[in-house]
This record gives sequence, structure tokens and C-alpha cells, in this order.
Amino acid sequence: MANNQGKRRRFGPVRKLNSGRWQARYRDPHTGQLRSAEETYATKTDAEVALTHIEADITRGQWNDPDAGKVHFGQYATAWLKDRKLAVRSRERHESVIRLHLLPTFRERPLSSITTAQVRAWRTACLIRTGEPTVVKAYQIEPA
Repeated sequence: MANNQGKRRRFGPVRKLNSGRWQARYRDPHTGQLRSAEETYATKTDAEVALTHIEADITRGQWNDPDAGKVHFGQYATAWLKDRKLAVRSRERHESVIRLHLLPTFRERPLSSITTAQVRAWRTACLIRTGEPTVVKAYQIEPA
């Protein structure tokens, strides 16, 4: 998109919406799809500054997909397990641990809302209820 001087912005366009606010857009680093920033801005400069911050986060490897946090743990765990090539016994063990020990606590929680402190609290409660072998099995499940 060319500006008044006929030059393209180096990273993502900004555009004025019918509401009078400004929208910043950029290419998703994972999919290459054009996506809008999470909010709109009162001025063009504010939108350009937001693009600069997004670009810096992507460059530093600190950008997080805003949609990623919308996935609930239960959805993620189910999809993760389905996509894994596991031996029959390993699959059965993973399914059991997820169903009995992880989903009751985390099923409806957005992934982005689960904190280290909450996992530690779950671990402590699980140790009291079931003992160390079950907690070890849960920690052996490595989502990637």
C-alpha cells in the first residue's frame, strides 16, 4: 500500500476505518496471512507505533499469536493426543491420565490463562489424592 510519497511501509499497512479509527495490519509470521492488530487506534501514528511494537516482538521471537489463548486446554489436549503417533499402551496411559487427572482441573481453561502457580497447585492436590506415580505419569506427557 503506497503512502502519499509513493513509498510502501516496510512492515504492514495501516488504514482508516469508517468509524474514524485506525487499524494496523501485519502478516502472521506462522501462516503468512494478513491479520489485524488486536485493537484499533485513535490516530494513524498510534497505529504505526503499534505495528512497530508487533514487528519488534516478531523479530525478537517474543510474538504470541493472540488467537492461541482462545483454545481451551480440553480442546488442545484432545487434538494433541489425536495427532501423536504412540504405541497402543502409551496412548492408553496418556488418555487415562489426561481424562482422569488433567481435564477435571483444566478442561475449560484457556491455555493462556494457565499459570505455573496453578499447575503447582494441581500437582500438590494430585499428590495428596493419588500419589507420586500418577503425577510422574502426568509430567511425562510432553505436549509439543
